[in-house]
Amino acid sequence: MHGAFIIAALLAPLQDRDAEFLGHVNDFADRAASLDPFVRAEARQALPDFFRKNEAKIVRLAQSKDDARRIPALILAAIMGKHDPLKLLDLDDVAARVVGCDQLTVDAGIVQRLLGFFDDAKVSVRIAAARALGRVEDATLRSQIQIELSKFWQDPKAGPEDALAYYVMAHWYPASYAQSIQSYMSQPDPATVETCIAALLNLPSFEPGGSLESQAASALRNEKVSLRLRELLVKMLAKEMPSALLGLLTTPQPKLRSQVVDSIDRTLDNPIFVKPLVELWKKDDIKRLDDGKEPPQPLTAWIEKWLGRLTAEAGGIDKAEEWLRVKFKSVLDERADKAIKKGVEALRKLQKEDGTWTFNSSYPVGVTGLTVYTLLKCDVKPDDKDLLRGVDVMMTKDPEGTYSAACVGMALATLLEKLRAQKKNIAALPKLPTRLQEIMDILIASQKNTGGWSYDIKTKTGTGIQAPAPAPGGEDRYDFSNTQFAVLSLRAGANQGARVPRTTWERALVLYEKHQNEKDGGWPYIGLTPGQPGTAGSSLAMSAAGAYGWMIIKTSLNERLSPEDARDQKRVQDALGYLAKSWQVDATGLADVYYWLYSVERMAMAGRVDSIGGHDWYVEGATWLLARQKPDGEWVGNYGSTVDTCLALLFLKRAYIATPYIETGEGRKKSK
Repeated sequence: MHGAFIIAALLAPLQDRDAEFLGHVNDFADRAASLDPFVRAEARQALPDFFRKNEAKIVRLAQSKDDARRIPALILAAIMGKHDPLKLLDLDDVAARVVGCDQLTVDAGIVQRLLGFFDDAKVSVRIAAARALGRVEDATLRSQIQIELSKFWQDPKAGPEDALAYYVMAHWYPASYAQSIQSYMSQPDPATVETCIAALLNLPSFEPGGSLESQAASALRNEKVSLRLRELLVKMLAKEMPSALLGLLTTPQPKLRSQVVDSIDRTLDNPIFVKPLVELWKKDDIKRLDDGKEPPQPLTAWIEKWLGRLTAEAGGIDKAEEWLRVKFKSVLDERADKAIKKGVEALRKLQKEDGTWTFNSSYPVGVTGLTVYTLLKCDVKPDDKDLLRGVDVMMTKDPEGTYSAACVGMALATLLEKLRAQKKNIAALPKLPTRLQEIMDILIASQKNTGGWSYDIKTKTGTGIQAPAPAPGGEDRYDFSNTQFAVLSLRAGANQGARVPRTTWERALVLYEKHQNEKDGGWPYIGLTPGQPGTAGSSLAMSAAGAYGWMIIKTSLNERLSPEDARDQKRVQDALGYLAKSWQVDATGLADVYYWLYSVERMAMAGRVDSIGGHDWYVEGATWLLARQKPDGEWVGNYGSTVDTCLALLFLKRAYIATPYIETGEGRKKSK
């Protein structure tokens, strides 16, 4: 008995060391399978050194008959390329399946099995399977996978599979599908919400939608959703979109509320948050809540602390409101200037090697036109080398449709204007007026029988006229979105001497006046016409676009009509009345919020409108935008980083100028 005791005593340190080592192996395996991508990345970065030093021990564990010892070792071996990851999928272990999915090279033979994991009880396995599918680069296999994913969307009942399908697609087309994932966060089903949160955590690039705050708040209030996942959502928002945290202060879960308070306290350093904090302080539900800590402190006390920090004015809510009245606009302008510079640098970094900018690797000519136009409006010099690389694209390649042609026209007209004003000369200058007229001719020729424009255009190439297939509705198909861009471009071209027939303006005017909504004064996306598809209701973005489109056309037809005169006419006043009643700074509707704010800026600048229904459109819009600029200088919504960054910058710059020059088909005339 005494001898057995001695042996046990001698073996105890060895057993302790073995248990400690096994703990390290388990820790690596768990972290390599974490839902948090940063935890996974850290584990994989540290693993090679650990594996190299302990490979013999890990091999022995992998040969054990005890699953608790064998499986974690196999996981590490698979990560290091020394075990077939496909075999991990056969194990009844969450971490093994996650790592197996992450290590796989996906081919057609494994697709159905990965899709089968979409029904797994564990969200980490579901996400890992979708993540594996998202890594596919082969175009043919992607098409096959997309056909399988579309089956999930055919089921009218929303579920985790819908969000997973969008998550796969978001790897290939981030700007088009990332927003769809967010829309499912408001679902009551906890499995769907958990899948959405996990997908957002693991997106290749975070691209927030305009309604993210409200969607995240809904997810945090769903107490059937894992608390850990809700905590990870707060952590992600603190890093990627701190502005969303303010709307989460009213979450009913004390632990989450405490985390939100701590995250805000760490990240809040921008004075533009003073106004939303003051508005938040006044809400009754905030006044009834504490910070979720022990001992508890009122949330209003934290808000007052933050207001003092941001304004450098101690004294509570009264001092903060005085600061808003006296100093806020100057601070906003200063912040806007800094944001514009940062956004310009972000656009430079987004330029491709061939000189283009794109949306989802598409529309290189049109998106290049929009970007060059934006850079010029943001005071980038017309002889800037990056900008001129984009100009070369527009000078030599045909635009892909109406949006593209319109953006190219605005860019070339603005470049010509800047060069003439600054008396600068560039290699392309002699050809600019000719190319600008070619783009104007494309838009003029592409005007529909209705007087509007749709996606398809008639392009001039070296082989003559080519007409892409018309959109549904044939020659009569139009929409006020394509039309507003065409009108803007024609106006810009005419300002620089391009010939635009009077009949082009007249036909467009008939369309605008025919389809303004008599009941509310707004405009729809497509007006209702017998025998043609249309949209019955007015849209905020289309109503702003309709108002300024009408003003531009009227001033183009009547050289004596000033922007103020056009603004004061009944049609515009009716539209402003509709916008005032429906005002929402982060409205989306038929477009994303960046497109909406861009349309507001065009309308307000075209008509010299200071406020809409008592709302200072610039202060409210700029506050919203400045709170959502990403650390790298980009803005990202439905249309992707390049397009949405351009739209945000044009708003902040108040870029549209209601020119005193009125153009007719006969050429340039100065208004009297």
